[in-house]
Amino acid sequence: MPFQTLIYTYGLNGIAKKPSDNFMNVTVVETMGLGSLRTGWGSLDSLLVLLSDNYAVDHAGWESNSIYLATGGEWVIRDPGYGAISMGLDKAHYDKKYASNTIFVDNEAQVEKATGSISKVLGSEQFGHIVGSAPGAYGKVEGLLLVDKFDRHTMMLNHDTNPYYIVIDDLAAADEHVYGWNMHHAKLNLSAVTVDGKLIDAENVTAGHNLAVREKLVTLRTSFVGKPVNFSVEYYTRNNSDFFGPLLRANAEAAKSYQFMTVLSTDYDSLFTTEIDPTDLLTERSTELTKTNPDGYSWSSSNDKGMVIALPIADSGVNMFRAGAEGDWISFPFTAPSAGKYLLSLDMGAFSQYGGKWQVYLDDVAVGKPYYPKNERNEVISVALDMVDIKAGAHTIKLVLEGDVQTDDPEWGTLISVGGLTLSPGNVHVAESYDNEDVLGASVIYTAAKRDVILFNRGTGSITAGGLTTDGMQATAMGVSLNGNVEGVTISDGTSVAYEGTQYFTSNVPMSASVDYRYADFSLNLNPKILVTTTATEASTISFAVNSNTYRATLDGESVTGTYSDGTMTFTVPAGEHEIALTAGHKCIFDKKVTSKYHLVSEATCTESAVYYLSCLCGRHSTATFNYGEPLGHTPGEETLENIVGATCGKPG
Repeated sequence: MPFQTLIYTYGLNGIAKKPSDNFMNVTVVETMGLGSLRTGWGSLDSLLVLLSDNYAVDHAGWESNSIYLATGGEWVIRDPGYGAISMGLDKAHYDKKYASNTIFVDNEAQVEKATGSISKVLGSEQFGHIVGSAPGAYGKVEGLLLVDKFDRHTMMLNHDTNPYYIVIDDLAAADEHVYGWNMHHAKLNLSAVTVDGKLIDAENVTAGHNLAVREKLVTLRTSFVGKPVNFSVEYYTRNNSDFFGPLLRANAEAAKSYQFMTVLSTDYDSLFTTEIDPTDLLTERSTELTKTNPDGYSWSSSNDKGMVIALPIADSGVNMFRAGAEGDWISFPFTAPSAGKYLLSLDMGAFSQYGGKWQVYLDDVAVGKPYYPKNERNEVISVALDMVDIKAGAHTIKLVLEGDVQTDDPEWGTLISVGGLTLSPGNVHVAESYDNEDVLGASVIYTAAKRDVILFNRGTGSITAGGLTTDGMQATAMGVSLNGNVEGVTISDGTSVAYEGTQYFTSNVPMSASVDYRYADFSLNLNPKILVTTTATEASTISFAVNSNTYRATLDGESVTGTYSDGTMTFTVPAGEHEIALTAGHKCIFDKKVTSKYHLVSEATCTESAVYYLSCLCGRHSTATFNYGEPLGHTPGEETLENIVGATCGKPG
């Protein structure tokens, strides 16, 4: 069924076949309250589904504005109410009501079904934006809605490399509430959940920004922009005996209105990471307190009660190191295969008999926050430390004991395990947050050399942050390179987008639009192209920046004429959803010296040769010029007092 293909990834060999119907990468089925944002239709593409449930049949649940996410044919955020209900009344009730991926209010689930609505704001190959609205899902108190506003904006930034999603939850109520992001992960293993690189504390609340959940080869990263949120692990009980969970919750501080902005991305190990295997370093077993070994482990320990380097933990890829005082350290070398910006992750032990506060150093520079290895779950985990710029070649990882020395059993010492490390190039991460009364936004790096600036307008006026200026409800500058060039701009419900002083888009009425410049580089493409997608409720006049006046334009496939002036193209577009495609034939190279009348600037004079414009093979000429031929010169005549005639070009005096 096309419906199944729309929202599910499974098909032949795990690949979703694109339907023959008019389903696009960004599609909304309003009658069912469903929307999908799909990066493509291949086996490695990703899919985000938004359910703003207004379909009042048996499938309806307490999960309006819930999201599901799949990548590589595997769900990483699942649909518990529709597709993962376990047998038994209590468990089914838990799945449908509590195990949802939506917002909880004061730690309580939704109480009304089928109250939501959904709409498509914008859909292009590069960018998608759909929004669900479901304030009625939380019921009423004394005849008034508990929550006046619950709009969930889901956006897809569909880059050629490392695409990802943005979710913005816009919430408001008459009274203060604790709004919480609720997350359900089937078969959740808490030892695979970290907050800001540290294993989550299942018993206490952990404040932070970055949640990472690992399933099989995929790590889902959820980064909360702006103020830190309070992460907790939630369980629910029914009939005073059955416990269901765990769920992950990210609560904000109590407020009448609040906006969550989250960045959802996935790392797929087999495709995007380089594992550095230290197996040849794991043969060490030594009582030496100090050792220097350029080709293997080096260390310095003050604990002389036993073996400093203990046996490797079986099949774990890590060695145990026994320290005794602050300043003790262990290090090992590795070789980076290529230069770039990487997320550095390190395999380290999390065991009940371990301890200490350890700082990791890369080439003597601290990386990430201190690591506390003591944990009751007893296993080796991959700890994400930080994004680092790294050169190809030899490097050193070093762990230094900086506090919390184990003193109750000095013979056992302060243990830690360290092993292989992973470099993940181009991992999506928030480089900078913008959070004030006017704007919520972020600068998001998704490759070593490119980033996006995403802004959400908390008011109705013009906002500026990260170099981006807009009056829209939301706007982005996509694919900003190190030299300031952009691959595209988008706007939702506004009239203006500018980045670093360049006006990229304007319209005479509020509208939603994307301008895709990815294929507009003349040096890389024989047929440079700019794609503009617009959605408006009335006919509009739009203008956008272009890099040439040689484009031919079509509106929805039909030829159309626009007006060019000073690097800007202007068109009139009807109401509704439309696409303008600008295509240029080729890049003109002005290296031809053609001496035709068409290219003539000025004829030769007595003292100057003729001047012509340099031209392209296609016949167009530039403003640059060249000289051709010889000056005309003149011949002076014999002068007499009676009859003096001045010499002219070509004639004697």
